[in-house]
Amino acid sequence: VCDNLLSQGLAGRRGNRLEMMDLDRLLNGVAWERPFRSLVQEEFVTDLEDVFSGAREIDRAITGTEHVFAGYLAGSLYTGQAVRFDMVQLYMGKDTNDLRSIYSSERGQGITIQVLTPDRDVMAAPRTVDGIPITSPAQTLLDLAGMGASGMDMNRSMLRAYAKL
Repeated sequence: VCDNLLSQGLAGRRGNRLEMMDLDRLLNGVAWERPFRSLVQEEFVTDLEDVFSGAREIDRAITGTEHVFAGYLAGSLYTGQAVRFDMVQLYMGKDTNDLRSIYSSERGQGITIQVLTPDRDVMAAPRTVDGIPITSPAQTLLDLAGMGASGMDMNRSMLRAYAKL
């Protein structure tokens, strides 16, 4: 990995350390290699009006089903930066029929729920922030990078905050 980063000019050596030189190019590479959109298993509109209270309500409704909130909501909770207040994204390890039957609304005017299929152990090292279980900082960075341009600002905020998390 290190040799690959060096050969592509994404990193440079500083003594015995490797230093990232071009974070934007690296994040763009992640978006190409692991597009977040490919993880979306299901998407539906609800009547829920607020992502934070909606996430707490969803968390209570699916207690006992392994899940963790991700993407924009996780990034917002880690950084305090506001973005995409019309969508909640979460990984679920099991059938999503219950979630759809509870919250889907044909004429919904509220937030959209995106249920994501895990492609790795996303449930490892979750954190709870403001009563909402969210992906780890590292997983959140990876997910936001996979969103490409739409997640770039939030991802930059995550990178700045990462060492403190």
